[in-house]
Amino acid sequence: MAIVSFDQAQKIMGRSYVGPIDIENFLPLFACDRKHLQRSNPIPFSQELLQKHCRTHILVFDLGWSIKKLRRQVWQVRPDEIFVNIAPAKPWYQREPFFNLSVRPQWRLIRKQAVPCSLNQSFAQQIQFLWSSGEFVPEAREVIFLAVVYYLKTRERLFPDYFVRTNSTFEITKTVPHIYRVKVGHFRRFLEIQFESILELYQNFTDVGLITACYSDLQL
Repeated sequence: MAIVSFDQAQKIMGRSYVGPIDIENFLPLFACDRKHLQRSNPIPFSQELLQKHCRTHILVFDLGWSIKKLRRQVWQVRPDEIFVNIAPAKPWYQREPFFNLSVRPQWRLIRKQAVPCSLNQSFAQQIQFLWSSGEFVPEAREVIFLAVVYYLKTRERLFPDYFVRTNSTFEITKTVPHIYRVKVGHFRRFLEIQFESILELYQNFTDVGLITACYSDLQL
């Protein structure tokens, strides 16, 4: 399969495209990572896959920033629009690995809404979707980066009325059960980051859905 150019991808995805030029031109807080924007990787998704998901997913160039770095940079530009009490507050997750995790920059194709019919389902029920879709559950860092850059470009808030479960987990060794899963959403005013215990994952909540992303279908 042929590699899709940035222009082709933008034409296919329309509003659901956030590429290097968008980040550089419309999101000035990312100027400090200009080196990554200038040598951005080729898009690892085929034209067929983009056309299939152009209405349900967002194609985004992920700079790989940690939530910690993203939170700090956003405070400098949009202190009252995205993260609540960002300057004085010390969030519960500040020492957790998922908050400090950074990765190499890469393209991602992530859902813009929760998987259809995944609200009011337990996590065990929700992940059955993965077997037929060929998709995976992204990390909290990826979902938060997507929500932030998409809002800064379009002023549209993803997941305004519900949370989405991510693949990020952490442990609290003094509690039972001690493994917790991170959920992100309720972005009506501020983007919230909360967690669920393993026991809660077996319960149904009307405001907790599943978020998924696509694997690459090209060998680059």
